[in-house]
Amino acid sequence: MSMFTCEICDNLVDSDWVECWEWEEGLACGDCFVENTPENYEEWTTKFDAKPIPIRAFDWEITHNDYDPPDERHFTGPTLLSVWQQATEYEELNHE
Repeated sequence: MSMFTCEICDNLVDSDWVECWEWEEGLACGDCFVENTPENYEEWTTKFDAKPIPIRAFDWEITHNDYDPPDERHFTGPTLLSVWQQATEYEELNHE
């Protein structure tokens, strides 16, 4: 049995029963993750893919559902929050 402490609600969670998500420098339980996901991400798809290299800088990806290369609406980062920030900055700069 593996346990973790949720970064958001600070509860001790049994990861054998509850899905956990990377959040800032730790993990978040599924309920907190969903509650704290920005609402304007329906048009974006996030993906976690741990690479087989020790560098964690590209583990998370966020891609707009209408992405078509060489479009700029695809971002990578070390955490989920970092890719959300990149997508938010892109939206703010291009939809004002």
